[in-house]
Amino acid sequence: MFLSIDDHLLKCSFKEHLGIECLGCGTQRSFLALMKGDVVQSFIYNPGVLLILLTLLISFLVCKYFPKYSFKTIITSFSVTVLAMTVSYILKLVGV
Repeated sequence: MFLSIDDHLLKCSFKEHLGIECLGCGTQRSFLALMKGDVVQSFIYNPGVLLILLTLLISFLVCKYFPKYSFKTIITSFSVTVLAMTVSYILKLVGV
């Protein structure tokens, strides 16, 4: 008999107490889907996970190969990521 990690995910106390999802809701499921190779499902659970991973990859590559532009690129990519995550969260709240 195999144990599934899906049965042991942490519950969101924000959602339990207030009844609405927080910005991080779906992060654990998103990581699990990503580890299973299901990128689409990972994005559906929480788009922020893929956005953060992409931002970290871009930041690493720019720092390594284009250090002259690293600060501006990192600030821009993190700003775009935060904006995209905020828009995604608002759309989730209104039910789109």
